[in-house]
Amino acid sequence: MSDRLLTPISLPELSSAPSNPDAGYQKIYAKTDGKLYMRTSAGTETELTNVAGSGIGTLNTLTASTQTFATGTSGSTFNISSTGSTHTFNIPDAAASVRGLVSTGTQTFDGNKTIRGTLDVGTGAVAGILYLATGDSEKVDIRSSYSSST
Repeated sequence: MSDRLLTPISLPELSSAPSNPDAGYQKIYAKTDGKLYMRTSAGTETELTNVAGSGIGTLNTLTASTQTFATGTSGSTFNISSTGSTHTFNIPDAAASVRGLVSTGTQTFDGNKTIRGTLDVGTGAVAGILYLATGDSEKVDIRSSYSSST
């Protein structure tokens, strides 16, 4: 195939979609929103401006040409908040009624928890009842390294 120059065409901007083309044909047209569209004989309108390889057209309903990601902690479970051109991934700190991350701060957890392996409890008072369930081949080893000087 030889290289050749293609003659550009000019498309008038339409305020609305044109009528459906005849069966087997398609119409390509521009609208006043500055985008290029294609209409099939079945009446299906497809925007051609955001075709594969031309970048992101819409992400979580945002249409900004440049979009950013951020992190946050709002909410009572994981959520994504999209406003303007920013998508914020919110993961709150876990609490009794909040599903989230374990932090270095004081936290209260609800529900049964199973820990496989070693559980180290640091210094300080432990209040409450400790229930230990063991199988035939398991051992429970409780040691105290707490010392008090008077």
